[in-house]
Amino acid sequence: MLDKNQKRSKKSGQNLSEPPMFHGVVRGMLPMYMLSLLMDKPHHGTEIMKAIEKMSAGKWKPSPGSVYPLLKKLEEDGLICGEWVSGRAAATRIYSVTRKGRSKFPEIQKQLLGELCTTRDALQEHIIILESVLLDRKKNIHKS
Repeated sequence: MLDKNQKRSKKSGQNLSEPPMFHGVVRGMLPMYMLSLLMDKPHHGTEIMKAIEKMSAGKWKPSPGSVYPLLKKLEEDGLICGEWVSGRAAATRIYSVTRKGRSKFPEIQKQLLGELCTTRDALQEHIIILESVLLDRKKNIHKS
């Protein structure tokens, strides 16, 4: 959950105290989050968005504009299947993981972990460089 000093964008619901790059990294994790949820039990899109928000302790709530196109892509790729279910106020599409999705999941996890580790290492290098530059500037300011 956000503390009282953190703000959310009214449009996207994103935590504005986090750097914009963070959101791109998290969006790249969306397929893994979604498949992980669907491995446990079938869900509809709104349930997926709420579950991811809960998994991230309220730090990220994916938008319908991110979730539904990805559900369609995962279905086209044969990793999930959707089935229309009626009985509610409106028909709802419930998604579940296919055999192909279950077999590909470890590969997707491994690829994502590799990408995240590469990103982490690159960020760490940039942090070290930036800290060095800032330290040099402080030394030069004190010399003047």
